[in-house]
Amino acid sequence: MKQQSKRRTPTRGRADLDRLSRISDKAVRDSSPPELSGLPHALWDSAELVEPVRKQAVSLRIDEDVSAAQLHECAIERAGSSLSPP
Repeated sequence: MKQQSKRRTPTRGRADLDRLSRISDKAVRDSSPPELSGLPHALWDSAELVEPVRKQAVSLRIDEDVSAAQLHECAIERAGSSLSPP
């Protein structure tokens, strides 16, 4: 059974870093999905930490007909067939 964190707001980011630092390697192994059991122990030895690039939010207002045409194009691509325009 998972232990619930008492803290509602993480100290940094979205993770409760204090709780994560207290979890033992055995607890992590025991909670891992079976398909990960065959991974070699040295898998992470040469891993490098890559910090995510900060993204900038963009808002764009478009006319309804442009939006409808774009949705129609997406539907055609998903369906893999030609549909008549709206």
